Amino acid sequence: MNKTRLTISNRRGMTLVELIMTITVLGILIAPVTSMFVFSAKINSAAGKEFEAGMLAQSYMEEIKAMEELDKQKYVYNSWTGKYERCVPETESNYGAEISIEKGEGIVYLIDISIINDGEVVKVFEGSNIFGE
Repeated sequence: MNKTRLTISNRRGMTLVELIMTITVLGILIAPVTSMFVFSAKINSAAGKEFEAGMLAQSYMEEIKAMEELDKQKYVYNSWTGKYERCVPETESNYGAEISIEKGEGIVYLIDISIINDGEVVKVFEGSNIFGE
């Protein structure tokens, strides 16, 4: 009976040492999980930006391929490079683009689209199209 009394009387709460140990163990377990979430968010953000750049490049490519004739008002001929070029300036909310269209063999034109963010090329698309002349 004396042992049961001792156990019952010790139910007043946690001691300071137990509380410190619990906080330490939780800190050791939570720190790696938190850093994993931060790393995952960074990877997710980079993948989202790359996806957005790819979709923009694809839309420019589809716009060019939908043309029956090369729009010489949008795409200006550069005699230095021998290519038709278009530069879409980047804004705070949108990527920029540098598009060049070069006459290849025969009636085939080679298309090169570079998507730019903060002055750096983040995505490059290449393709070809046939324009009626």
